[in-house]
Amino acid sequence: MRRQVSVLVAVISTAIVASFVIPLLLMVNTLAADRGMAVASQQANSVAMIVSSLHDDPQLAAVLRSSLVGTAAATTVVLTDGSTVGAAWPGFLDDADYQRAHTGQAFSTRDAAGGRVYVPVLVDSGVVVVRASMTPEQLSDGVGIAWVSIIALGLLLSGLAVFAAAQVGRGVSRPLLSVAATAHRLREGDL
Repeated sequence: MRRQVSVLVAVISTAIVASFVIPLLLMVNTLAADRGMAVASQQANSVAMIVSSLHDDPQLAAVLRSSLVGTAAATTVVLTDGSTVGAAWPGFLDDADYQRAHTGQAFSTRDAAGGRVYVPVLVDSGVVVVRASMTPEQLSDGVGIAWVSIIALGLLLSGLAVFAAAQVGRGVSRPLLSVAATAHRLREGDL
């Protein structure tokens, strides 16, 4: 009987823990990706502010190069003359996302290649497009450690529930076994 109670509690507690752990794992993954996209968005917006402030300055390219050094997001700035500053973006003229940003639309995308934030800057001579990119590894930074921690905690909680069930089962079964032993003695005529 004690074993049956322990097994029942183990199954129920594992189901309850799993119902919390699985969504939590998915949420951690989403939060990490959102955090990475927020970094890219902040970087793109910061560079866009520099471009909008200094768009007429002949030193704009030099200022941008120095501001893009050591940033988490790989940032590319396509100037109105078609030249690029920052991270390489080969074939940008044929890129549908560049074309969309060049029309003046700010947006972000996330796919298997990572995440990208596009910010157009309207200046007197045309449109400057700022793209900040994050790799898939950057978008999932810290997820593995968090998943291991959450799964370990779930297993620990399930183990504690099974241990508690075994103790409760033992506490419930002892008096019942004592009553059963007394009933057997009475049946044999031991009054």
